[in-house]
Amino acid sequence: VKIVAALGKDQALEAEPARKHQEVKIVAALEKVKQFNSSTRTLFYLNTILNFPQYDLAERFFADESLLLHDAAGQVVRLKLHHESSAGLTIFDLSNIAARHLWLSAIDDVMSKSSIDGVFADRGRASAEVDLRKVNLTQAKRSVWDEGHVLLIQQLMLLVKKHRPETGIVIPNGADIATVNGRMFENFKGNDTTSVPRNNDIIALQEEESVGRIAEVHKDNCASGTGQHAPLVFNETLAAFLVGAAPYSYYGCTEGWTLDAGWMVWRPEYSKPLGKPLSVGRKVNGMWSRSFSSGTHVWLKEEGGEWSQPCIQWSDGTVTGLEVDCKAHRLTDWVRG
Repeated sequence: VKIVAALGKDQALEAEPARKHQEVKIVAALEKVKQFNSSTRTLFYLNTILNFPQYDLAERFFADESLLLHDAAGQVVRLKLHHESSAGLTIFDLSNIAARHLWLSAIDDVMSKSSIDGVFADRGRASAEVDLRKVNLTQAKRSVWDEGHVLLIQQLMLLVKKHRPETGIVIPNGADIATVNGRMFENFKGNDTTSVPRNNDIIALQEEESVGRIAEVHKDNCASGTGQHAPLVFNETLAAFLVGAAPYSYYGCTEGWTLDAGWMVWRPEYSKPLGKPLSVGRKVNGMWSRSFSSGTHVWLKEEGGEWSQPCIQWSDGTVTGLEVDCKAHRLTDWVRG
């Protein structure tokens, strides 16, 4: 089964008329994917906290500003993401049950009128402490907003399963949420301080299988050619992924967040055979390793939450990583017996 993460924001379907709301554009793009391959599961994109104005949903929130987050002084909160001079985006008041119901109604409508299988719930790891740290809110408001955010995503899972009992998926990014069957690792790393819970992402990835979650693993700053970050970022994170991966784990490494920034690149490594893993990935004396039935072997050093010296020795004799590191890892394994 293939999973296509949501086409959202400005990358949905450029050929669609601008007058159409983003919901229409996203659905049109994903339905075309289904026409190409009906077994592909597609995900609708919707941010869980940011009220993007290009959505029809935004107009419904603007029609009743009591459903938007207000600060302690009673002013509508506007979050400035990139430029201080910008007007900023309004925020859903997720402590308000009516706001949560309105947000969910957008998904209910989309799934009732399309073949979409689920939702990519952006800002899944959001918290008032992190995302709203500069906003003047009482501690009590922060707490109920956080509770409402988690509840929203759990209610979303129930809604998606109501529409798609067999294929329904909800993937929040950066968070493990109880009862939710997916999770995106937005920026896969050894010391992930922004995820919920904060963790070593290899260990977190290993744990996803035990609770039946689909894992979408992503790393950015990963040039597909000879760019500044290539190939080390790719080598490290692919090795880390193979150490921790289970069935229904998926990997991608891109340079940015638009389709032409590596999302459509199919690297040679993706077609190499693995076979079944011979064991779970294990770390001994700071070195992760794992072997597969095809004859592929993986090594990755970890120290202080930082990954280094990646080596994937593929069954066809090729290597992803530096040969000097691979030789050192093979010698260490031989000495250990």
